[in-house]
Amino acid sequence: MRDQIRKLCFAWGVALGAISLVVLCAFAFPLDGVSGQGVTRFLGRFHPLALHFPVVCLLLAGVFELVRFHPKASSLARLSFPLISLGAITAVVTVILGIMLASNEGHQGDLIARHRFGGIVVALLSCITAALYFTSKMNVAIKLANWSYRAVLTIAIVAMMFTAHEGGSLVHGERYLSEYAPKFLQPFFAPNDDEAIENNLNSRAGSDAETSYISPNVNARYDNEMRPFIEAYCARCHGAGKQEANVRLDTLDQSFMHFSSQYDWQKVLDVLGAHRMPPDDAKQPSDAERAQAINWIQDALHEYAYAKRAERDDSSMRRLNRRELNYTYQDLFNVDADFATHLSADAKSLHGYDTDANMLVLAMSDVKAYHEIARQAVERYVQFTPSTTFSKADVDHYFIEMEDIYHFCRLEGDKLSYQRAPEPIAFSELHRMKQQRKSKPIEYRYRDYGPLPFGPVPVGDVKELGEGRGFARAHEQFMLIKTRHRVGEVVVKVHAAKTQSRMGDNSMPKLRVEAGWRKEQSLRVKVIGEEDITAALDSPQESEFRFRLEDVVAPQTATFYDEDSEYNWLLLVLSNYARHEDGALGGSIYGQVDTRLASSKQAHPTFARQAETALASQTRAQQKWQGSQVPLLKLDAVEISITPVDSDAGSPFLIALPADSSEQNEVVTVKNTLSSFLEKAFRRKVQTIDIQRYLDLFQALRQQGDDFETAMRETMAASLISPEFLYIGFPKADTSNPGVDSSNADLPNTNLSNTMLDNQAAAHKRSDKEKLEYKNQLLASKISYFLWSSMPDETLRMLADKGTLHDPYVLSNQIDRMLDDPKAQRMSADFAKQWLQLSKFINITVSEEKFPDYGDELGELMVKQSVMRFQDNFHHMRDARDLYFSEHMMLNKPLANHYGIPNVENGVIQRIDLRALEENTATVPKQLGLLTHASVLTINSDGEDSHPIKRGVWMLERAFNNPPPPPPPSVPELDTSNPQLAGLSLKQKIEQHRELSGCSGCHEKIDPWGVLMENYDALGRWRDVTWLADESALAIDASSILPDGTKINNFEEFSAYLQGKGETKLMKALVHHFMLYALGRELDILDEEEADAIYASFRASGYRLSALTKAIVQSDAFTNRQKG
Repeated sequence: MRDQIRKLCFAWGVALGAISLVVLCAFAFPLDGVSGQGVTRFLGRFHPLALHFPVVCLLLAGVFELVRFHPKASSLARLSFPLISLGAITAVVTVILGIMLASNEGHQGDLIARHRFGGIVVALLSCITAALYFTSKMNVAIKLANWSYRAVLTIAIVAMMFTAHEGGSLVHGERYLSEYAPKFLQPFFAPNDDEAIENNLNSRAGSDAETSYISPNVNARYDNEMRPFIEAYCARCHGAGKQEANVRLDTLDQSFMHFSSQYDWQKVLDVLGAHRMPPDDAKQPSDAERAQAINWIQDALHEYAYAKRAERDDSSMRRLNRRELNYTYQDLFNVDADFATHLSADAKSLHGYDTDANMLVLAMSDVKAYHEIARQAVERYVQFTPSTTFSKADVDHYFIEMEDIYHFCRLEGDKLSYQRAPEPIAFSELHRMKQQRKSKPIEYRYRDYGPLPFGPVPVGDVKELGEGRGFARAHEQFMLIKTRHRVGEVVVKVHAAKTQSRMGDNSMPKLRVEAGWRKEQSLRVKVIGEEDITAALDSPQESEFRFRLEDVVAPQTATFYDEDSEYNWLLLVLSNYARHEDGALGGSIYGQVDTRLASSKQAHPTFARQAETALASQTRAQQKWQGSQVPLLKLDAVEISITPVDSDAGSPFLIALPADSSEQNEVVTVKNTLSSFLEKAFRRKVQTIDIQRYLDLFQALRQQGDDFETAMRETMAASLISPEFLYIGFPKADTSNPGVDSSNADLPNTNLSNTMLDNQAAAHKRSDKEKLEYKNQLLASKISYFLWSSMPDETLRMLADKGTLHDPYVLSNQIDRMLDDPKAQRMSADFAKQWLQLSKFINITVSEEKFPDYGDELGELMVKQSVMRFQDNFHHMRDARDLYFSEHMMLNKPLANHYGIPNVENGVIQRIDLRALEENTATVPKQLGLLTHASVLTINSDGEDSHPIKRGVWMLERAFNNPPPPPPPSVPELDTSNPQLAGLSLKQKIEQHRELSGCSGCHEKIDPWGVLMENYDALGRWRDVTWLADESALAIDASSILPDGTKINNFEEFSAYLQGKGETKLMKALVHHFMLYALGRELDILDEEEADAIYASFRASGYRLSALTKAIVQSDAFTNRQKG
């Protein structure tokens, strides 16, 4: 009896646990209309596959329960429990996947909500059925249990049928079954449309009666002008019964209170204005009816736009995104360090930009991470000193001749002795050594560094000896450096040369410098930089590399020897990272254990075997290099300096300690420090009340027992998590809350949100003079964060304080000045990456079998090529049409090899004239600028082959600003590996997929553009044939008929089309995307109208991107000037 009770408890525990899991997932993944990212979205897409299992299992269980009562088939009833159990398990899995899919795909609406609810009910009933069935087979069960599980199973099957109907309606529309069903069944399959609409409107009216962006007049016109139009011409395909392309129009928010209302109505306006809807085969409205509907949408969009601009005028603010925060810290503390490494990625807008104010919210759970960054920055870069003079004795200097640090290969491993590590020398000694070398001939001893990575791949974990074990390979040189510092700027100057190539080419070594902190049993390094070595042996070149000491792996104080315990250990790796035709470059893993040179400690057997193998590979490497006569890298000497901080006496982080600890002296020091520091941090003039707020915090911390330095650091850190620092355009307010709870300095202030609300409220109480001051300060920040991705400099703040920044002449001059500053390259690089969606590169897995020559290095070069193409065009004042139609490419030797372009030898990416190569009989592949860049084509492939649908969507979204609607849920992607499609050309596969998915309307708009790019493989290389699974060649057919009816037969015709009909579309799309990035929000109808004037200015300038930038900054949309 007890054993049965335990089994029952276990069965019901499992059932209740599964039920709880489903309910928790339902709460964790709500239907909020926001698209998600990551693994949950990936897993959710398995829902269409998984849903067949519970359907089959539960239906078969029901059938077997029915045949139980037939004598000849009663034996089948024994299969009921396995089927019910499997049905319950798969139902739970299917429902969880479906919840993830619905939430992360951004779905909303009554239909998806009903389908979701029905699925949850089926999963819960299935679990209960399984538990009841198990209970019915126990001796302790009552007779009622035998019938109760059958009753629950029946209810589950019925619920599953209705849930499946709702799911089918998501893809095919709610009238998919009811349209041709017998009349007596139609009420069961289709809802009452009028009732649904009325309920929706009533709920909207209840929530929006007191607040609406639309005037009562325009709201009232909806019932007479817009609703009849939707009911007559739109509701059949986009109403309650059917939502083609997942679009429903009869429930669009006419009050514009929903966050997506503007976008939804703008899309309706676009298709109506372009006569793309209703479709040609549907009933057409008269011109008067269409015009009336368009007029209503335009009037509503105008009122919404004016209301939003007035709203932004008083409370325009957004949080700094991750990269802006990082650059702001860099400029504030004047150090090129990485501050935002551990912050989570920012949410992107619908169009993929990280500047959208609606996405840049600050959750209170994130404040602690921001506080840690602030504390670490202040700890590292705020220095306290009795005097303001800087001593050169604080700098560590090193000068190392390479023959002094070559490591010794032993059975214990490729050792680098701590005892042989260079130590800091005085500046005078450094000067003496450099002068002494000038009178000596250059000597190169012992080592050559060739272009190939010989040596074994290190093994994984070795028991008792920690992670990864590795050796310096034949193309690498390890170097340990002792230093007293953990924070500072490191400058490495490498003196190197190359041997003469005897292969008849211009190949050259590539010096790579990597740096990391030495740990006991593993080496972790990051790439600092690379440079081609072209100098001859008798006159080695000096290559300089810079990095922040704190940006490499976190330091660990050495504990191996007592005499060295005050030092930290920095590892440098110098290598020849050239790629040569003789072989492909492989990656390196670093890791080794060092002991004293005199140690008699026996090496681990695994390490000893690896050491012997490494010694043999060194010999083979030397022999191969000598046989191939490739140019080798020769290292002569290395000069290093480590400066603890940038100790400019005028910097805000060098604080002179008060002469004594009296309160009066401390107050003076704190006020002086805060006055300069807060003005930079808050990007505006600070008032007495601002300083007093933080002085109060400092004094509270001192009263708690903190010393002067600790209290000062905590106070400065508090200012760096205040809204005035973290937000652009955060107004001043009369508040005593400084941003940190002084009663507990370890915790962020939980009243931060209240501070923000108080300051927003105070913004509405400013005088006219204060409003003008605020507008100028806001404009200074907006311009600076657009053009520099960072805080305004002193010049910009001064003009804002004077109130002259809004002057058109002053503003124009400042834009020119800022675009000439190197910091403007931040903007051009970041925009290019986001516009072209290059961040997707990390999600692409390239087939090693199909592309064995591909590596991460080449992938990085692809991205860099596209970014540099945009930057070259922007900063050299070139015609923006050259982004697509130029006869130049940004290339270095590896990229040229990838594209199949000969005669490019330089390792540095530079602008190459393709016409000059063609004159030298070189074969140059066909290209259309950014459209045919390897980066763009690779991210829109599957890593093995091209993907015309992805490429078509990308072109419509990014190049033409005409994005297609999202695919309906549960529609499978094109599976080119399907055996049933074997032997078909890609065009035929796409056509068949189009018919099966029921998405022909959208794919007729998407597919032609992707098919045109079929001559480019998955990595963007030109091809004339593609290879089938049976290794037979199939000629590429890249001909296509575009949505406007234009027939394109070959690449030349496509190029001509883009330079003719497509040119204006390409340039207008660029204007649109640049405005999205600059404004940090969706464009409203006023912005769209102003975009036409901006485009005209852009075109008149000869399509110069600098002119486009200036036109955007001077626009009403950017400055928020009001019209009318």
